[in-house]
Amino acid sequence: MITRYLFEEKQRIDARKSRVRRAPLAPSAMIARGLIVRALRRAGLHHVLHNLPCTIGIVGVDAGAVTSITYGARDILGAWVVGSLGHDVSIYDRTGSRRRNLDKDIRSLIVEAAKGGDRSAVLLGAMDDVSPAFAASAEGIVVLEPVDRALVKAAFMVTAKRAPGPEGLDLVTSLPLDLIDSVIAPRRSVERSLGIAKRLLAAVRSEDHPVEDAAEVPEELADGPRLEDLSGLGEVGEWGNDLVRDLDDYRSGTIPWSDVDRGALVAGVPGVGKTMFAGALARSCGIPPTSTPARAGRRAGISAISSSR
Repeated sequence: MITRYLFEEKQRIDARKSRVRRAPLAPSAMIARGLIVRALRRAGLHHVLHNLPCTIGIVGVDAGAVTSITYGARDILGAWVVGSLGHDVSIYDRTGSRRRNLDKDIRSLIVEAAKGGDRSAVLLGAMDDVSPAFAASAEGIVVLEPVDRALVKAAFMVTAKRAPGPEGLDLVTSLPLDLIDSVIAPRRSVERSLGIAKRLLAAVRSEDHPVEDAAEVPEELADGPRLEDLSGLGEVGEWGNDLVRDLDDYRSGTIPWSDVDRGALVAGVPGVGKTMFAGALARSCGIPPTSTPARAGRRAGISAISSSR
């Protein structure tokens, strides 16, 4: 009776699988996919590329690259959307602050990995985060190498149908993976892509070395990217665009100052781009970007954004 029920349930789930062609990968996900494929081949895990049931660990994932690596891993493992249940491939993020209680959180995954009936991947920051129990039960542990010219060039050719020279490729390669989607875009010239890459790199470097005095904002921060140069911002990007429109309406006399949003608190782990977003928003609003001393806030991964006259 139980066996028949499980069989019928499986049939219902299989019938609900979406067979609609998957959307093309974003440039950063293409690069992530290439990194994972290389790592799997080096480890001799070629069968993973054929969508066979397996559980693998992917090491060397920065907190800011989780989304790109997740999409790349799903594509390799052959993910489909199953009705309202989401993807039939499981990707577990255990990078950054998610490393806590790793053994406890991953216990059920180890059991499934031992059974060999699931397709899943666990994203980890370093080999030190791999527990002995998971290493023993997983199909394999692979380590990602840094992004190189070949992968960036391939992403350019697929997306924009043209690619920059070696120096331009090296420039884009030096960016964090999650920012590459803001550089490579369809129908965008190579020259404009490299211009955006330079501004993003300047913003990243200024975030890595924050100033302690608002009067000492480096020149490259003032000349960094604008809000419209960034992509994939989600809800915080929508809020930023609303603020830009509010300030434009206030300057034209359409709305009073009291109707302008007074600010927001953006939180996240260090390195995800909070300061870069604040600077880009300030430039789009026509306000000189400033850095306010907030050592405790920086340690906690918090950026404050306010609008003042």
